[in-house]
Amino acid sequence: MGLTVFVVLVVLGVFAEAFTPRKRPIATAAPDVHEAPEDLSFVLRSGLAPIRGYAEMLGDRVADVNDRRMARAIEQQAERLTLLADRLGTKRA
Repeated sequence: MGLTVFVVLVVLGVFAEAFTPRKRPIATAAPDVHEAPEDLSFVLRSGLAPIRGYAEMLGDRVADVNDRRMARAIEQQAERLTLLADRLGTKRA
């Protein structure tokens, strides 16, 4: 249960980071100007890569069948979200 809660919080953090407006560097920014990340799919894939990796490592290390199943489910969902991020990047290009 604790592993699931941790991974869900990490995934939510990744998406919050991806959609948080960023200020331009001070030298080129107009006051109070915000912009979305230039390559949203890259931000999402970058955040999902460690989630997939840690889920895979946990799945290999845990002995309990249910914990292994949950780790594999997390890994599969992260893979699915990575594919969606790739599609997002291709559509924006």
